[in-house]
Amino acid sequence: MKLAFICDGEQDDQLHWSGTIWQLSQALKAQGAELLHLNIKDYLAEGIYRSITTTPYVSADSLWHAISPTCLQWLARCLEKKLAQHRPDAVLSHGAFGLAYLQTDLPCFYWEDMPSVLLTQTYPRYRDSDPLILKSWEQAEQLAFLNVRHLFFPSDWSSQTACRHYELDAARISVLPFGANLNPTPDAETLQTLWQQRQTKSWQMLFIGKDWERKGGPCVLEMLQHLNQAGLKIQLQLVGCTPEIPADLAEQVHLHGFLNKAQPADQVRLRQLLSESHLLVMPSRAEGFGVVYAEAAAYGLPVLAADVGGVSSAVKDNGILLPAEASAADYAAAVLALHQDPERYQQLAEAAYRRYREELNWTVFSQKILQQIRADSRL
Repeated sequence: MKLAFICDGEQDDQLHWSGTIWQLSQALKAQGAELLHLNIKDYLAEGIYRSITTTPYVSADSLWHAISPTCLQWLARCLEKKLAQHRPDAVLSHGAFGLAYLQTDLPCFYWEDMPSVLLTQTYPRYRDSDPLILKSWEQAEQLAFLNVRHLFFPSDWSSQTACRHYELDAARISVLPFGANLNPTPDAETLQTLWQQRQTKSWQMLFIGKDWERKGGPCVLEMLQHLNQAGLKIQLQLVGCTPEIPADLAEQVHLHGFLNKAQPADQVRLRQLLSESHLLVMPSRAEGFGVVYAEAAAYGLPVLAADVGGVSSAVKDNGILLPAEASAADYAAAVLALHQDPERYQQLAEAAYRRYREELNWTVFSQKILQQIRADSRL
């Protein structure tokens, strides 16, 4: 199958969207798909210029120009030329912008972590956006959803919202959890060794995230203080950011900053932390899915997280979900209970790895998405 793969980044960029685009493209090719990579950023500059000259009364630095009808129509014409030149069997687009005004007889398919209506409601940085931008974004999605045969979301939360908000036929939507953006991952024999090593070591927790506030970082530090008061002193490894650490936690919290998966040394360090930790704690305040939960599962690492957004589709029997309003004291109580119950901990660890092998990997994702494309396209 020859597939036009539309996205907003370079195909070999292992950092873009935490490596998700690269991982999926590699998995699709491993399944025998031939990819025609179409990066919409290659055409945006001219499209934005045309939008600005068409509607000069809108600020030139407004994001609206990047998703205005003028810009997206120009983008569609550019993509149509590429499709006519290379004639793939189908089109798979990450997001709506490449599909909104696309005119083609090829079967088109869409995948994304969440529709814009959820993004703007749950992510703080979008709450004060220009209404013109939000309206243009939603209109682009509406057009794109009418233009595709099937949509793929990683969570029930996203798929159900898209179905309800845009009045879509539920039969046209599939829930496909994202995979771990790590390659390779431990095999079953290696996991047995890791689990045995964890049983003999003092507990260590892991936090991974660049957005300290949104990922619930302050709650994690407060949780650590509650654990100290309860007599359980645990080491905490922080990856992705370097927040200010309270003096009373200075000896327990270890800052690793941003670890670049494309850099061998950083990748080795990240794997080491996933291997040596006993629990991933990330009580996000807003989350579309959470690829980091899949990465933890790949290392048989149980998760403690908040039941927000699409997290419940990533964390099932492979971890513990607390209500969105849970306090730091609640998280500390959950850690204490798990620490005192080795049998339950091991059950969660084994369930985590099992879930990774069965669902939370890009091989399964690519197999299912190609199967659906073939069925809907009669290829």
